Amino acid sequence: MSGAASSNDWLVRVSPSFNAQPHLNAVTVYSFSNGDQLLGLDETSFEKAAKQLFSDDAVIYFEKAPEIISRKKPVARAFVKSQQQNFLENDGFKELTHSQRQCDMATIAILDSGVDIAHPAFNQVNFPDALDTITDTHTSDDPYGHGTHVAGLIAAQATQTFPELQGACTSATVYPIRFLDRFGGGTLKNAIQGIQWAIDNNAKIINHSWAIGSENQALLDVLTDANQRGIVQVAAAANAGRDLANSPYYPAAYSQRLGGLISVANWDNQTGNLYTLSNYGASSVDIAASGTDLLSSLPNNDSGTKTGTSMATPLVSATAAMILQQHPSLSAEEVKAQIIQNVAHEATLQQRVISGGRLKAKAAVTATPNEAFLHHSDTHENQLSVYGVNLHQINDWQYVTATSPSINTPILPESVSKESVTFLDFSMPVGWIEATTASGKRLSLLVKPELPAPAELELLNNNQDHIVTWRGTQFAETYEVEWRMPGKPYAEKAIVKAPANQFLLPVESSPAAIRIRALYTYSTDKEHLSVIDGQQASTFMEITLAQEQEDNLIDFGIVPQGIHIEFALTQLGFPQDADPYLTPSNSSQIVSAIENGLMLLNTETVGPLTSILEIADQQGAAIWQLRGQVESSQHWQLGLDTGDYVSIDPTGAALDVAFKQGGNYRLVLSTKPKESVILSLTQAAQTPQEIRSVTFDGKALDESNITVNGKTTSLLLSNDSEKETVSVSFTVGAPSDSQTTPASSDSRCFLATMAFSQSPLILDHLRFVRDYVIKPLPYGDTIVDAYYQHSPFWVVELQGNPWAILAIQVSILLSLYLLPGFFVVRFIKRTI
Repeated sequence: MSGAASSNDWLVRVSPSFNAQPHLNAVTVYSFSNGDQLLGLDETSFEKAAKQLFSDDAVIYFEKAPEIISRKKPVARAFVKSQQQNFLENDGFKELTHSQRQCDMATIAILDSGVDIAHPAFNQVNFPDALDTITDTHTSDDPYGHGTHVAGLIAAQATQTFPELQGACTSATVYPIRFLDRFGGGTLKNAIQGIQWAIDNNAKIINHSWAIGSENQALLDVLTDANQRGIVQVAAAANAGRDLANSPYYPAAYSQRLGGLISVANWDNQTGNLYTLSNYGASSVDIAASGTDLLSSLPNNDSGTKTGTSMATPLVSATAAMILQQHPSLSAEEVKAQIIQNVAHEATLQQRVISGGRLKAKAAVTATPNEAFLHHSDTHENQLSVYGVNLHQINDWQYVTATSPSINTPILPESVSKESVTFLDFSMPVGWIEATTASGKRLSLLVKPELPAPAELELLNNNQDHIVTWRGTQFAETYEVEWRMPGKPYAEKAIVKAPANQFLLPVESSPAAIRIRALYTYSTDKEHLSVIDGQQASTFMEITLAQEQEDNLIDFGIVPQGIHIEFALTQLGFPQDADPYLTPSNSSQIVSAIENGLMLLNTETVGPLTSILEIADQQGAAIWQLRGQVESSQHWQLGLDTGDYVSIDPTGAALDVAFKQGGNYRLVLSTKPKESVILSLTQAAQTPQEIRSVTFDGKALDESNITVNGKTTSLLLSNDSEKETVSVSFTVGAPSDSQTTPASSDSRCFLATMAFSQSPLILDHLRFVRDYVIKPLPYGDTIVDAYYQHSPFWVVELQGNPWAILAIQVSILLSLYLLPGFFVVRFIKRTI
């Protein structure tokens, strides 16, 4: 599998009303079905057009294309028969007849490094046209060699010169599209141009044996548009040995959003398992196919074996072409369903790919089309939506939890169509949608709803104890409590077993901040739920305490290894006359040297680094702590209180230094006078924080110079002065439109939770009495609030005293039985 793309391209999506000025110097990269266009600009052109693009309402978004992730020559081994794996036999192609393996009526576009179409093994292959997006010519060659190998796995035919070469298809029509250069690198702009050309030339299938390691809205939009036009897309899962759900590579990671895109892992038939370096995913990768030691064509009349998900992907593309050859009216979603539902099931793939199996070409090609299929799901505010094919054929829906003990619950859809089904009031842990069609066929889909974070964090203090309390989360098994001391990162941790929702902090600790998240474990193996292989965690909920003083702490965050970082001490806010003294230390420091008013950071030593400065000025002396972590990172990143990071990527300027002090973030950049700077701030979290209170050289940045596209906030900084150094500062916070979804009724019972931690039904009844009997009384809320303030301390006093706990249990139960029944009944009637 090869890498793409260059950092010098900007991609801009505009509506039909956009009026492109002649000086814009933009090229149309893609034309969407709805009339929108995707424009490509180099970095210089984008800087010049930035003011127009920020202010024009016809601009939907813009973003910088991802960086190249690999530029290395692929290693191909010479043909050694004993090492070759027979994919024609292993993947079921040999069981098909010659005519069933014909693919020439379903054109396959190979978006790759080109194809050496002069290879003798391609003499019988139909190449109607080709595109080289690098040279903008209709020629096809392959100086890298990757695309030729991919093409051979699809379409090569045995010859006297190469009797051992045979692709999956016995006839094929192929469009070679080159966007990867001789080193395996390329631009995302060229890749998207290749997709556009494939669509314009009526390709039915696009083979993506390449990947990028960062999400890109433009790529997703283009793939979505191609999906809606009915094009089957097959993408390599990439070769990092990781779960694609946690370490996504694209386009493959978009397969769970697009019903016609198939993500493919690499099956090693010799070991009977996935190849060691193949990415995988029980909820993120669709299928495995042979991709280890596969023999195919190479440029310059050569052949050899290669290994990777790139080699597995064309076998699935070929199978899709065989299906469309026989059933040309099938949609992309229906083709995917036919392949995924007819795999060869393998025990070693049950928790590794969604289908639980590997490619079985004969079963897929000869299967009856138009059967129901569950593709993917999403949950939002207690609503579950399931997407697939022919869902109207399903007459029974169940939900089976993946937690132990498993619970099987019938669920009734609110709305049903061929492509989607919606369920309301859905509140479940990780589990499976189980569906049964009218013909009795059973379908299954793993669902991973988000776990809400704990709420209403509060720190309670008396003369000797400090207790943090919170409102619990439904399904939580444990709560992870972390705290940090003033000027320190989060380092202390404790686990609290649910349903308890309080924690006694260690004696004499005075934390600056506390954060808590909920967790539970689950199994993706329905037959053996005791085998835990997954953990669902909520986001952290944090409380920052008033006593925190961080004025003398500077956090540089994650600093890229090996870059030269030198800046004026005044950029850190130190006085001009400051006389800093670097305290000696036996360990490596983040500060390498201080001389002539300049500070040099140590970026050679990988890991967390700290330095202590003593600053003397006219006001006296102060101790400052400076910290940072040096990593092999592409961009400078500053930490957020949520545990996420914001990545900093300037265009038109160089980043001199970035740091966080207290709740403020500050960046210093070197630029040219009278030039504009575009600053991209990108977060990794699914729900990113909001960038607020942005100032540029001390003045509030106008809202028209701030745009938000998904996880990236872009700032337009117009340097109208002669200065060559500018500064930006901002704060972050939860999105202003965010809402906390309550996972259950208020779980804060504290004393009752301690007494009845093993009796959830009694706890539910007590909460009912609290909410529907006590709170409606005069001063009921005051009584409950007082209980919240004092009962956690009673718990601390009584824990470990079984007789006291027994007395509390008896007292509470007696109180319940003595509670006037007519009062409860009258209250319930009044609320119905």
